[in-house]
Amino acid sequence: RLDARRGALILLGFLGVVVAVRPELELRAAVLVAVLGGALSSLTMVQVKQLTATEPLARIVFYFSLFGTLYALPFAIAEWVTPTAPQFGWLALAALAAAGAQYCVARAASIGDATAIAPIDFMQLPFAALTGLLVFSEMPDPLTFVGAGIILASTIALARQERGRRARLETR
Repeated sequence: RLDARRGALILLGFLGVVVAVRPELELRAAVLVAVLGGALSSLTMVQVKQLTATEPLARIVFYFSLFGTLYALPFAIAEWVTPTAPQFGWLALAALAAAGAQYCVARAASIGDATAIAPIDFMQLPFAALTGLLVFSEMPDPLTFVGAGIILASTIALARQERGRRARLETR
């Protein structure tokens, strides 16, 4: 269930994303992809939550990876560049990391509420900014730090609320 406080904290986390990213209001392909990606991510979380009731986690991850690959295939073919051996190694490592991350999401969905788990997805933005800084020496601007702080604060507040909710349920 999505109560008022949880809904407000989710909106606060989304506000943090908006502050950090500062999307342009004109409709361009990148903005459309980001909005559709967020919507599909939410739908995926709900579907994964439903699937964990009847399907093993490994099967969910397998089909998620399979269909994600099939959906991306036409775009990959259109822009195909054959990877070098080192690039192929990095791609394989990225695929393993993605499958591991999807397993963790499915596991979290199997034991927690989707509305408590989904906002943690907002943390991708601060981690991407940190990776950009450490790997590519890209210095985030001040609003990225402000947005990351808002995201972190809302995620911590959601986690504390969920812990309190679980503690109340256990005492009943």
